[in-house]
Amino acid sequence: MHSRNFENENDLKLIRAMLVDARRIAGHRAGYWHVGDLAWRYYMLWYRADPCQSYRLWYDAEVDRLIGYAVFGDDFSFDWQIHPHYAWRGIEEEMLAWTETRWHQAMNDASIPQERKCNLFSGSLENDSQRIAFLERNGFTRGEHPMIHFQRSLYEPIANPNLPDGFIVRGVAGEHEASNRAEAHRQAFEPSRVTDEGYVKLMRMFDYDRELDVVTVSPDGIIAAYGMAWVDAENKIGEFEPVGARDDYLRKGLTRAALLEGLRRMKARGADTANVATNATNVAKGLYESVGFKPVNTEWDYVRK
Repeated sequence: MHSRNFENENDLKLIRAMLVDARRIAGHRAGYWHVGDLAWRYYMLWYRADPCQSYRLWYDAEVDRLIGYAVFGDDFSFDWQIHPHYAWRGIEEEMLAWTETRWHQAMNDASIPQERKCNLFSGSLENDSQRIAFLERNGFTRGEHPMIHFQRSLYEPIANPNLPDGFIVRGVAGEHEASNRAEAHRQAFEPSRVTDEGYVKLMRMFDYDRELDVVTVSPDGIIAAYGMAWVDAENKIGEFEPVGARDDYLRKGLTRAALLEGLRRMKARGADTANVATNATNVAKGLYESVGFKPVNTEWDYVRK
């Protein structure tokens, strides 16, 4: 085995292919990132960190095959994904050792504001006993901020939304709407690092599809709410990441309308299942259940001081 740093966005395609194959083998609930997770997490990391220093890739040298990667996030998070044929054969320890080095470098980096320096944290689905045992063996303890994972079948009926007069649901029309779309995200996730120019970068990434960036638009053209959909066509599974609405348009059924349209578009792209996740304390749980999602798993945070 050997490893190397991330080099450029072509490596995202290699990672994507590995994740798709891993999910094909291990199934939807095995904890592997969806292709939407990969695209969105990379995009958000890009704002405050160098991906070439934040991602490291592991290869099987005999066949020159990507078999896993680790990520040290700008928020001091540690995540890793290993192809199921190579899991629990010692690569996890190498990934943690690399992360520990990056963690200590970041703690001693004077260019990083002190308020951003923190404990190392990771996560695990509550039914992944091997991952939990690995984290606990290496000094991580379970935190208090679980995420609820939801899933629904796309074979089940998808309701029609009830929209206020003049509102419509559609995909983002093009890059000329980047500022409008970015502002909707900033209001939904204040404070947010997303800029107008940065949103154009997202729109130019290879897995972004503006027809799946589903938005609910007011009569005067304001993007009021959205549900960004991603589809892993090979495994026939869709995902929403992220979902939100502007402050002035909450509780009007607008986000629900975007989700319902997103479900229809996922199904049209060949998906038969859809996923979404949210913090356990988030009021969005009721929203997701209203469009047919049911909780299927809980992901716990694990913290190392």
